Amino acid sequence: MESAQIPLGKTVAYASLVLLCIPIFKLLTILIRPYFSPLRELRGPPGGSWITGHINDMLKSEKDRAECHLLWEKEYGHVYVYKSLLNGDRLTTTDPKALNHILANPMIYYKPAHLRLTVGQLIGEGLIFAEGAAHKRQRRVMNPSFSPGHIKEMNELFLMKALELRDALSAHLGANPSETVNIIPFIARCTLDIIGLAGFNTDFNTVKNTNGEKKDENPGNIAKQENAGSTSDLADAFAKSFRTDQGYAIMQILLAWIPPLRSVLFLFDSTTRAAEDAQATMRRIGKQLVEERKRELGFLPPKADEQQSQQRDAPSSGTGKDLLSLMIKANMSPDVSPEQRMTDAEVMHQIPTFMVAGHETTATGLVWALYSLSTHPEVQSRLRTELYTLSSPTPTMNELNELSYFDAVVKECLRLNSPFENTLRIAQADDVIPVGKPFLDRSGQLRDRIRIKKGDGVFLPVLVMNRLEEIWGPDAAEFDPERWFKLPEATNSVPSVWGNQFSFLSGPRSCIGFRFAVMEMKSILYTLIRNFEFKLGVAEEDILKTSAIVTRPMVRGQKDKGTQMPLIVTPWTP
Repeated sequence: MESAQIPLGKTVAYASLVLLCIPIFKLLTILIRPYFSPLRELRGPPGGSWITGHINDMLKSEKDRAECHLLWEKEYGHVYVYKSLLNGDRLTTTDPKALNHILANPMIYYKPAHLRLTVGQLIGEGLIFAEGAAHKRQRRVMNPSFSPGHIKEMNELFLMKALELRDALSAHLGANPSETVNIIPFIARCTLDIIGLAGFNTDFNTVKNTNGEKKDENPGNIAKQENAGSTSDLADAFAKSFRTDQGYAIMQILLAWIPPLRSVLFLFDSTTRAAEDAQATMRRIGKQLVEERKRELGFLPPKADEQQSQQRDAPSSGTGKDLLSLMIKANMSPDVSPEQRMTDAEVMHQIPTFMVAGHETTATGLVWALYSLSTHPEVQSRLRTELYTLSSPTPTMNELNELSYFDAVVKECLRLNSPFENTLRIAQADDVIPVGKPFLDRSGQLRDRIRIKKGDGVFLPVLVMNRLEEIWGPDAAEFDPERWFKLPEATNSVPSVWGNQFSFLSGPRSCIGFRFAVMEMKSILYTLIRNFEFKLGVAEEDILKTSAIVTRPMVRGQKDKGTQMPLIVTPWTP
């Protein structure tokens, strides 16, 4: 008896129907689930689009990215919800006890799928991407690499590259002092060189190779070097990958919800293909770097045709001081059980993770620091006076940290203009979040805890916490380094690993490299402020903010030119 066969046309039709039903079912689930969430009991702003929620309200201000949430916080209190995409309720709280609970429970609160997809496409599946047990395992291995002792050893490297930046900026100005300069590419090249050397003992040499160039100020063109090769390919791939984050938000959410779209987008979208090409390059070179470090450290035998060269040139096992070498040594330690070790692929993914954390975010923080100093010349002048109490252009880390006003300036710069405005979490299980201060719900009842259901979203308001008047006082929106000599007692409640501020978060998912970032910022600012005077090159109200992973500056009326921070730079001598 012959079996019945379904015609090919019907098979294709059935398959198409199934593929169509998947996103429809997913969409219906997303639209319906808010009606069953306990977050509906909380107060929050009315209205909001069924498609974009209150997102457009949050993006209205091009100058103050915290404005909308600060207004909501005043009206609805320290616990409220707003509408996210597709009518979803998103919890927002500025209650320190509640935030501590969320950050202390990373096994419950993960980054959203669309954010993880973006991170994975940009920099791979390293520490920033990892969640749950994978993150805990990676973090345990990587922690020793970022110890205070190892950061102290990198101080000389930070200052060396800062002096190269000084020389490059001087050469760029040439016979035209007091020229208006877009400072972003200069800072970006310096931080890229630093993470190349500190991260995996590779000098991209982008600062020296600017050659005073004035026309091409795109830091993405860092691959145009004399020593073009694998290292410049890595730098170029990173720049291309990170430039693809513009306009990702809604598309990345759709891709996270409907995975089959990823294959379709790869075929038709050049940005997606460029990101994948860049990732392939980073994986190839990352694998090569990991193998090279393992051979240098004695964890792999040298290649037969390179054995003599390896014996002559490679450092002996245990001498590598870059982050990659330190991480490999920690990972291969006999104290780490095989099941707790990172795989070679996980180690490889930390390379672009180092680059984004040690390059892009620090560069952004430095650019906004120079903006704050340019708009407050009296602070810049007082800071320069203190910096010149040290005679050496290359002070030790301890000497830099003993400069109290300098420390206050750096803290105030990062408080007021954190490179990250916020971050998001999704509950992986039902939870009850305690609060330090009771709040009113939608029906006017006083509550002392927040009930949350699996799948509910949480908004962690980094910039808002750094600007909250209840914590920082009535001048919270003002740039005033003096506040750090008389901090309000309320600042002690802020979840923090540094500087009583929320910029680096807290808990198991706090920024692992915060010491690295702070010392890198101090080394570069120390060198620049001692050698140049900075003034804003446009009206202060014309500097806008755009958020794409980090918060970057743009100039009003010149958005087609991309991110800019035009500063009038004048050489300064004591």
